[in-house]
Amino acid sequence: MSSFEDFTQNIYNNLQKPLPGLMAHLQMAPAERAEMMKYPDSGKDAREAAVMILFHPVNDQPHLIFIVRQSYDGVHSGQISFPGGKREPEDPDLIQTAIRETAEEIGINSKIIRVLGTTSPLFIPPSNFMVTPVVGYCPTIDNFTPQESEVKEVLTIPFTHFTDGRYKKVHTVNASYKRNMMVPCYRIQEHIIWGATAMMLNELVEIIKN
Repeated sequence: MSSFEDFTQNIYNNLQKPLPGLMAHLQMAPAERAEMMKYPDSGKDAREAAVMILFHPVNDQPHLIFIVRQSYDGVHSGQISFPGGKREPEDPDLIQTAIRETAEEIGINSKIIRVLGTTSPLFIPPSNFMVTPVVGYCPTIDNFTPQESEVKEVLTIPFTHFTDGRYKKVHTVNASYKRNMMVPCYRIQEHIIWGATAMMLNELVEIIKN
């Protein structure tokens, strides 16, 4: 068994155990967001959505796939995120939402995605979505064909960057709904990963560490 296969098996095993959830999310939450998360009713009327935390091997080492969103008049303009989106009526469940959206946004065949499980749902206040992260992998990906209307660029980043504490920073971001926020983030070269994506990432890191 390759090291990548060992890695994905370890994720599958750990996703069967109790998840760190809120504890892990809070570690990477902006201050105002952390205060809001103390209230259990947050997001009770939210719409459903899902994202795909998708691994693939590069030289047998796990890499994560992200998208850079196009600039638009909205709260997530230009941000780095996982592929995903809202649940549509034809989606039988949120896992299928994540698979469908990923295939659409990064232009890969949905049949090559292998699902390992899900992590803790997370409420996104600016867009009023309750998002379920689905964890999966693709044994091989030949190329990406980004959905031009929504995706500016597809990024693949070694997962070791997220387990290495040197990449955790506090950075000033210019959020579309509030300027000059100081937020915890992952800073990798010129890329700043913050907000919900960083919170989901941190839970996955904690899951794998355990």
